[in-house]
Amino acid sequence: PRAAEEVAPSDFVWSSHPFNGGEAENAQVLRGFEEEYGRLLADASGDLRAPGILRATLDLGAACVKNYALDKADALLSPAVVDECRQRGMPWDLKCLQDLATLRFKQHRQPECAELLEEVASRSPPHPATQENLGTVYNSLGKHRLALECFQKAIEMKGGRPEKEDLWNLALARKNLGEHAAAIETLESALPLFLKESADKPVTIAKVHDSLAECFLAAGQAADASGHFRRAAELHAAHVGERSPLYCGAVEGLSRALQAEGRPIDAFDALARAFEVLASGDGIHPTPIYDLLVRAEALVAAAAGKPGASRVDLRRLAPFIADARANLARRRLDADGNGGVLLHKMGQVLLTCANLEEDAGQEAAAWDLRTRALDLLRRSLELMEAATEAGEADLSELCAIAGLQAGLAEARLSPDDE
Repeated sequence: PRAAEEVAPSDFVWSSHPFNGGEAENAQVLRGFEEEYGRLLADASGDLRAPGILRATLDLGAACVKNYALDKADALLSPAVVDECRQRGMPWDLKCLQDLATLRFKQHRQPECAELLEEVASRSPPHPATQENLGTVYNSLGKHRLALECFQKAIEMKGGRPEKEDLWNLALARKNLGEHAAAIETLESALPLFLKESADKPVTIAKVHDSLAECFLAAGQAADASGHFRRAAELHAAHVGERSPLYCGAVEGLSRALQAEGRPIDAFDALARAFEVLASGDGIHPTPIYDLLVRAEALVAAAAGKPGASRVDLRRLAPFIADARANLARRRLDADGNGGVLLHKMGQVLLTCANLEEDAGQEAAAWDLRTRALDLLRRSLELMEAATEAGEADLSELCAIAGLQAGLAEARLSPDDE
């Protein structure tokens, strides 16, 4: 080993903080930890191998992951830190790899998460927590049967009697396997246990409500799903804030449930809240952004002619489309075929917004939106043509559509256009 320094779970004080005091308080607490870390690092002249520095780095990194400060966590759990932990061996390597896996999961990088957890399993004796974590990531990768096996193995390793957390895991796997009734029954039996035994963990309770809502929605019971999504959103808003990805996930689920209930106007309101958070978040990924834009267009069509339909306006999303594009660009998530498909959808939505502004007599706003749309369409066309030529995907049909749309936008922006 590289150092004789010992470490125990109780040494990780910062990451043990619950972070459920609300957005402002959570941010203040995290800033305090960051300032303390900065002083420690300065005293050690930035030497990662100085006593206490690696522990503090892992501690702050895990606290950032817990608080969804994912960019900060990514910087802290750097390759140099991972290499040092691997060199030191247990328990340093297991702690680091586990936290890094959690970070990758929250960054929507599940294949990397699975690889890290499989490394944890290979480096450590069999442990229920390892099986539970593997089951969670396999579930997200669509390997639902394998996930269920991992969850069942974890229960066996703990003596064969499922605890409330095990019931939660089993329910999610069964929901994804299409066993909706069993999943609902299992989670409905687990929720009272969480309410009784984890009353001091409101964020966990919110997550259970969210999971139960997903089970109801998968079973076609949209009204029940809406109630649980709404409760999850309320708890997240109170304890982690409305800028948290957890709140975003709950209101996005609420939007889907309301849409399934045939309530497109309320569904669009919830979708707009989710889109705003997702667009500027550390965990941004092209696929959820694309899916929200597609659903937004569908909700516009579904709301047409209904009382209150004026609230279902794609222009509400336009500022956040700009935020999303800048956020994706910073992370180089807009530089391949998938990015091109998303940029094309963004351009389409902004063209619609431009037409709406034009119909309202807002020529300057329409010009600005159409100019932004044209920029997106041109860039999307470049990316999709490159992906098609490289054989990564056949996006030729989308390329043709984007080319036509770009040409029409250019014509509308031309000084000769009447």
